Amino acid sequence: MPWYCIPFDRLDVKTKLVEQFGIRTIPHLVILEPDGQTEIVSGDYALEQVNLDPQGENFPWRPRTLEELIDGVPLQHNQFKQRPLHIPAACLGSKYLMLYFR
Repeated sequence: MPWYCIPFDRLDVKTKLVEQFGIRTIPHLVILEPDGQTEIVSGDYALEQVNLDPQGENFPWRPRTLEELIDGVPLQHNQFKQRPLHIPAACLGSKYLMLYFR
């Protein structure tokens, strides 16, 4: 894959990018959509994907969707204690979702 880089001596540009993307640790990789604005993946996940797929055959390495992760298992709404309501992940559409792990 072709990779571009900022010249090492351009610390002014590096500083702006670090602030823009909230970089706290190095190494850190940020992968953007072609529009240059939308972040696809970043951080440890991005670095791991480069190591697993150095030729970029599966690029862009987007995280799997919730639907892919739960593999068809419906989400359960516990508001109704006697009869839980099961909701397929595909029905969530563009709704916000919070996952609580305990």
